[in-house]
Amino acid sequence: MCIEAAVYVQVRFVHEVFRRLRPGVTVLALHSKMKYMKRLAMYESFVRKQYAVLFATDIAARGLGNDSCLMFNSRLYCCFLR
Repeated sequence: MCIEAAVYVQVRFVHEVFRRLRPGVTVLALHSKMKYMKRLAMYESFVRKQYAVLFATDIAARGLGNDSCLMFNSRLYCCFLR
C-alpha cells in the first residue's frame, strides 16, 4: 500500500511539474487512483492527440501498446506520441 501511494504521488507530481512548464504539448497522467472510465477517457484522449506526453504508473501503463514508452524508475513510465 505504501509503495502504491508513493508511485501515485510520483506520477501526480511529475505530471503537475511538466504541466506547469507549459511545454507546448498536451501532458496527461494515468494512475491507479483514477476511476476506470476516467482512465479510459484519458488514454483515448492521449491516443487521439498528434503530440502528447502521458505519465503513468507501471500498472496503468501495462498494455498501452505504445513503443514510445520510457521507464523512469521501476514504477514510473512516460509515453510519447508523435
